[in-house]
Amino acid sequence: MLAHQEKAQICGYKLPLYFWFVISGALCDIIQALIDYLISLIYYFDWEKTTICWTLSYILSIAVRHSSHRVLVFGDYEGTYWSSLLKTYATYSSSIVLSMVTNHLIVSFIGLSHKQAWIITMLWTGLYNYFLLKSSWRTANKDKDNSSSLSNDTSATNHSKDSSELDPFIEKAKASV
Repeated sequence: MLAHQEKAQICGYKLPLYFWFVISGALCDIIQALIDYLISLIYYFDWEKTTICWTLSYILSIAVRHSSHRVLVFGDYEGTYWSSLLKTYATYSSSIVLSMVTNHLIVSFIGLSHKQAWIITMLWTGLYNYFLLKSSWRTANKDKDNSSSLSNDTSATNHSKDSSELDPFIEKAKASV
């Protein structure tokens, strides 16, 4: 758990990881919207303008999303920056294709505007991406915790890798054993 996630609480409860993903994603959505707008000014063809703007802005915003999710949501990544960025692009690849098709269908067949299609596509991809990234993001700390719990598997108790979530009373009881 990151330091800011540890400190932030509402009524004594820690905020869920999804909350931090929404904050990070919302900030990146603003950046993507600006990129989308700039592309719409540059792209002067009428052919698939909305879908082209969406797809290019989404692809370009992933580098920003990668950094934002590292800082606000998941923590430091495993390996080098470039290998982690490549993994992030690979994780987002299905979302890019599905959102491009969705955006095209919303504009071409349902007849919604550029802005309406952007918002609808953004909403469903946000939730979809959260589950994809949560399952694929690997950090050095998680891997160390996993390997240490495997080596201590012979003990009577299996220690959770996130013991900070346990009640302090349970922590004291564990320390005395």
